[in-house]
Amino acid sequence: MSPTFSLLDLWTRLGVQSGSPATPEQLRTFEGRYAVTLPGDFRSYLLVSNGMAHTQTWTSDDEGITFWRLPVSDEDFERDFDFIVPASRAWPQCRAADSHRLFVFADWCISVVDFAICLASTDDDYGYVYRLMDAEPQLVARNFDDFVLAYTRSRDSVIFEELTTTP
Repeated sequence: MSPTFSLLDLWTRLGVQSGSPATPEQLRTFEGRYAVTLPGDFRSYLLVSNGMAHTQTWTSDDEGITFWRLPVSDEDFERDFDFIVPASRAWPQCRAADSHRLFVFADWCISVVDFAICLASTDDDYGYVYRLMDAEPQLVARNFDDFVLAYTRSRDSVIFEELTTTP
């Protein structure tokens, strides 16, 4: 089973509703707006599940992790929370000059910890997933699929553990 479908299977077992899939046009709009390129595994995930469903109540898993949605309207693009945005907007501690290359796609406990993916296709860490909780991002996975596999095995591991090998 693909990592994305493992993720959706876990959410189903937890009673978490998946968001409506993003369209190819919405992905192109996002990439154009931010001048980024979505890695293939992250793109595939968004085309199957655009984060967790937006409901009247807060949507998260059993550990308090929420997967954010792709912004699809001008109003969505202006919001700093609940939508995939540059880390420099969602994570105030990350005001470094290169923070625009990291995009927050999920959080734990209403942004006590944020999870971000590098969308700068020219960078060596393109597609890497980082945990944002201190001044410096911490590497969690070398790609979105690896992040999802770790998440589906143990949500605590993506929240608390560091990647033990170097990139």
